[in-house]
Amino acid sequence: MTNSFDDYTLETDAYGDGGDDFSFGDSLINSQYDFVRYYQNATKYSENGATVVFTGKQFVFLKNGNDGQQGHVFSFARTYLALQGDHSELGFTDACRVESNNDKKYMTMTFEAEGGPGHEIYKSIRFYPRIPLSPQEYASFELFCSIYGDVIKKCQFPFFVYDKVSKETLDIYDLDTLCEFLRNNIDEKAVPYENPKGERIVGVSNDYVNKGKTTP
Repeated sequence: MTNSFDDYTLETDAYGDGGDDFSFGDSLINSQYDFVRYYQNATKYSENGATVVFTGKQFVFLKNGNDGQQGHVFSFARTYLALQGDHSELGFTDACRVESNNDKKYMTMTFEAEGGPGHEIYKSIRFYPRIPLSPQEYASFELFCSIYGDVIKKCQFPFFVYDKVSKETLDIYDLDTLCEFLRNNIDEKAVPYENPKGERIVGVSNDYVNKGKTTP
């Protein structure tokens, strides 16, 4: 049995200790070019991840800290705080707390493209829907797919889809099937979560209202 110091050492080895030389803005994936650069890091990093958070107003596509090498928990925590205008540095415990408090409020996605020099690249996309989803959340997902869908298919990322509400792994293994599943589970009356403190646009806005659509 390990003691608390051993536990902390194992956690920080796996996820990092919160230190990061890359700002939130530097870590954003804002174009296909940024996505390809992230994917190419798989040839030099044995740990290389990214996250996407979908809200009713936007999606936020963020490389994990330290150019992709840090754990997903920090990336999610940074995004959730950035939505409130907070860019505080977080240690592992605080990042876990922020991530846990917000995890079930949003539809999310994680990427892994890793291997390191001389190793075969491991690829994975894990998608966590919130069913039923609102039209606004689907608009954010649809916009994400319009920008990155071709690259995802070309890089042949396998999919693993887990419904946070039903706590079931769904029989979905590609982007087209996922799109169809989400379209079939839109509830026009569903309202996306928004933090009581408001939501800053820190990613890519879906421009839902400006397209002439209104909140249900």
